[in-house]
Amino acid sequence: MKSVRTFSGAGPCITLGLILHEMDHCVSYRDRQGVRKFISKDCAVHTEPCPACPDHPRTKYPEGYWDEP
Repeated sequence: MKSVRTFSGAGPCITLGLILHEMDHCVSYRDRQGVRKFISKDCAVHTEPCPACPDHPRTKYPEGYWDEP
């Protein structure tokens, strides 16, 4: 099942919950408490892992936090 995530400038992306329904302009998801919520699709919300997500194959956060070079 796919998750909805939001970008975090301080570290890896934050998983908001599991997607219930994806529409053109927003995403319906169930949060950790089981509450159904909606969030607008903007540049910070995504449903596929990006390089800032810890579960992306080439993540910038292999240990779950920023890895300084």
